[in-house]
Amino acid sequence: MKTPDVFSSPTHLTGKVTGQITSSGKYDPGLGPKGTIWIDKGQQADGAWLYWRKGYAPPVAAPDPAPAPAPSPAPVPVPAPSPAPSPAPSDSAPKPSDPAPAPVTATMIQQGGEVFLQSSKLAAGLNGSGTLGTEGDAPAGVLTAKDAGYVRLGMVALRDGKVISGEAMLKGLPVEGYAISYNGNKLSSFERIGLLGIPGKTEIRDGAAVFTGTKGAIAVEQLVRLAADGDALAFDVALRNVGKTTLTGLRYMRVIDPDLDVSQDVFGTTNKLADGNTATASASGLTLTLETNDPRAKANVMPMPSMPSLDLVAALKAAGYSHKGDDTLHLVFELGTLAAGAETAFSFSLGIK
Repeated sequence: MKTPDVFSSPTHLTGKVTGQITSSGKYDPGLGPKGTIWIDKGQQADGAWLYWRKGYAPPVAAPDPAPAPAPSPAPVPVPAPSPAPSPAPSDSAPKPSDPAPAPVTATMIQQGGEVFLQSSKLAAGLNGSGTLGTEGDAPAGVLTAKDAGYVRLGMVALRDGKVISGEAMLKGLPVEGYAISYNGNKLSSFERIGLLGIPGKTEIRDGAAVFTGTKGAIAVEQLVRLAADGDALAFDVALRNVGKTTLTGLRYMRVIDPDLDVSQDVFGTTNKLADGNTATASASGLTLTLETNDPRAKANVMPMPSMPSLDLVAALKAAGYSHKGDDTLHLVFELGTLAAGAETAFSFSLGIK
């Protein structure tokens, strides 16, 4: 991967990003040959991240030798000038006695074409279309709302190793996914309700759950990350025009029907637009949030009919809007035109706290 980080040693380095780094062998020669793996060892006092090359361990100092017998008294020599004191060791330097740093990413498990992510505060399952809601049962060690009958996984909140929310995505009509429109065309990917607009695959790569897919003139790459103590999934999405002509009116919409109430027969939530690009749904003392800081995006709340509204240009509610009911939360990114071969990218998050 190409990176602006500074690499200065064959065994360790500092940089500006977190997570595991794998050398492609193409860019900064300090990363080593292709396939060299650098392990994130934690953030230092100056804000930089410290990495150790995989397999490297710092040397352990040998124990001090036993003291020699005291010599016979001798004339006391005139003392030489004391040398200048050595600089105090930097707090950021690796020390053999330092405890191992806490993990920076959540547990991720690949099972078939699906990926399960679990932190101390959130568990989520991504299907083969890159949307929430797995087709398969969760593997051992991954928590689900099993007391309510769910052995598959959409999204649940966790505390102290227990599920504390309802199954926020699979419960009721299992709606979470995205729609893309351009040149008057629309593609919708909501796998759990049978909409498979963009075929592709989901896999673990470079510390993230990565979906890649192509349909028509659009190629999608989506990276989903979850910190070890994180309560929200971080989405990074890139859309590329793989066609031969410019795309116009390009829009991307993410949608979820948030049913996080712990009562299995309650589907209503208190839904709000906190500002122009943040939508929330609250129930059972918890809040699910879909948000971005991208100025091209607008959040919305829409009523939940028998099928969710996939209208990418639906009338927007004003900031401060609030409604209690079985609604869907939306984020719509207005991306404009995209030339042939060009790419546009954006980020958003989805979580419960």
